[in-house]
Amino acid sequence: EQDLNSLVVHSGRLARQQLGVTLPLAEEARMDASLSSNPDAMRFYSDAREKLRQFDVLAATKLLQESVSADPEFAQAHAALAQAWDALGFESKAADEAKKALDAAKGLSTEAKSRASAQLYSATRNWPKAIQEYSQLWAQYRDEPEYGLALANTQFRAGKPRDALTTISEVRSQKLVPGLKAQADLAEAHAQDALGDFKSELNAATSAAQTAQSMGANLLLARARILQCVAHVSLGEIDQGKPLCEEAKKLNIAVGDQLGAARASNDVATAYFVAGDFAAAEPLYQDALSLSQSIGDAYDEAGALNNLANIQSLRGDHASAVKTYEQAIRVAHERNEMGDVALAEQNMATDLYALGDATRGAEVFSAALKTARDSGDKTLESRVLNNQCSALLTSGAAGDARKSCEASLSLRRSLDSPSDVGRSLANLGMVQMAQGDLE
Repeated sequence: EQDLNSLVVHSGRLARQQLGVTLPLAEEARMDASLSSNPDAMRFYSDAREKLRQFDVLAATKLLQESVSADPEFAQAHAALAQAWDALGFESKAADEAKKALDAAKGLSTEAKSRASAQLYSATRNWPKAIQEYSQLWAQYRDEPEYGLALANTQFRAGKPRDALTTISEVRSQKLVPGLKAQADLAEAHAQDALGDFKSELNAATSAAQTAQSMGANLLLARARILQCVAHVSLGEIDQGKPLCEEAKKLNIAVGDQLGAARASNDVATAYFVAGDFAAAEPLYQDALSLSQSIGDAYDEAGALNNLANIQSLRGDHASAVKTYEQAIRVAHERNEMGDVALAEQNMATDLYALGDATRGAEVFSAALKTARDSGDKTLESRVLNNQCSALLTSGAAGDARKSCEASLSLRRSLDSPSDVGRSLANLGMVQMAQGDLE
């Protein structure tokens, strides 16, 4: 009976879409038996959905809390609140709401149960299951672009950026309101970053920023500025990237987005780090670590730990760096963020070589390289290979070092990353010199 109801509701959506008929969300909701019969809960939920489409996640969160307070059994509102908490970095809160959504969805439509399941899998970082659920929802409900966006975001977080780009292309084939268009641009920027296509990342992030500015959506603008900053830094354009990250941090602090502030602090610090100003970078990484820990954001916690360990390593405190990398690896493993695991592993391997533990260093490098290749992250793979080259050269294995350097250089040239190509060339030159190939 519930599946029949779901079919009727969906058929109505499609018919209105083809006829060009638009209903207010509250009116649309009255036709769906899986939603709440409480008028206050429905009003808050309807307003929250509009806020989510504009990426006004903070406002949506407050509205959804009012909605579930008015109707504690409102499965769709719990699922939407889980999505909002997740977007703000509150992972434990997201998981709690997703569980409530799934419990409340028992006996409801297949769509309601699938959405709750997908959100729970996403909140608990079970990426294969989350992708499976969102794929089914997106395949069945192409008139709901939010499902496609959720699928794309899950795919790139699961280390499948090419799949994410395919989904984003499908989402863009639908008629999108400006807020969803900008969110599709953000999703593309994330995927292009994972693929090492920083020019495309910059283009997508700039498009998102322009739309956000036209909407007056500061939270959305801040997220776009962060990705613009990251792209510029990755392209070696430090002076262009740093002001964008600083603007993002100011915007995030102004609107109260702690996750965005943590990421902006981390990215500003990275700009200083790449420029060689470690004294300016370290306190910003500490800020990012404190902010991420305060909201239970393990993703950025792992990143901040990894970056702080990098500074310890460059200061020559390799033993402390290994310990900090181990913390980062543990946190990333708990979240099933294997790209972050590989990044910390390859960094730790370098310090193990510096401590004279070449055997363990080689094992950790091999693990990092396998993880990077399995995830399809070419940028990370090229970094692992380049650092492996340095470590092997230091240990006296120049022949093996040259193979790693040449593989890294080949990848980085294909990714069109000038600053990274320079690093691989410098390392390859050191290997050639060690081999007596002076010309």
